[in-house]
Amino acid sequence: MDIKSVDVILHTTFFRDEMLEETLCALNAYRSRGLIDVFIGDTRPIEKIKLREHYNNFNWFDFGFDTTLAKTKNCMIAYGNGDYILHFDDDFIISEKIKLDEVIDFMEKNNADIVGIKVVSKKVVSPFIYEAKIYPDKIDFVEPTSEWIDHNGMKFRKVDIVPNCWIAKRKAFTEKGLWFDERYSFGDGLHPDFFLEAKKLGLNVFYTPDSEVYHLKHDIEMPDYYKKKRFRHFPNHDKLLKKWKIKSINIW
Repeated sequence: MDIKSVDVILHTTFFRDEMLEETLCALNAYRSRGLIDVFIGDTRPIEKIKLREHYNNFNWFDFGFDTTLAKTKNCMIAYGNGDYILHFDDDFIISEKIKLDEVIDFMEKNNADIVGIKVVSKKVVSPFIYEAKIYPDKIDFVEPTSEWIDHNGMKFRKVDIVPNCWIAKRKAFTEKGLWFDERYSFGDGLHPDFFLEAKKLGLNVFYTPDSEVYHLKHDIEMPDYYKKKRFRHFPNHDKLLKKWKIKSINIW
């Protein structure tokens, strides 16, 4: 399948600038095929002036440091016009292993709104692949039970929660109303909330282990105040619990 328009959105973070150049270099090489456009949200533009000058073929957006991560993502999605949106982190490496052509072919032929992509590093594979069981007072994230679907030699299965690298149809946002809740920022429930919203809207979310990106694990020490706010997606958080009117979120 010929991919004509994929928007890649990513947001820079302040504690791993040394990884960002590797990410942009790989995206630039992949972009040379003429398949994608890149949108970068930046909260500290002066610190990245050399990168911005070198990669001036990308779309850079300046956001205030207090702008929520959800708002930056929504702005970049709204600005682009690609038929598909690839959600990316600033320390992911793209290569031919992502198999975008094959993933999009599956999406078109199987009514898939979002497909999660495997995130690998030297030590781990991203484990955030769950079904969400919603009860009156709690939400349980459990191992998927859906059957695997074979599509042109790749495996896919229906799930509710996928890793932080995923590709979505733009129509999921513009026509079906899936947007990031702008009350959320990094580390306070943005990731699970987004996919709970997708489930609420009845969107079809799949995961494939046969499409992958590489995750550059940062080795530098994070600031103390950031450690205190570190959330890692799934712990019980007041904002998330209040919105969904539950007492707990549990992982099994």
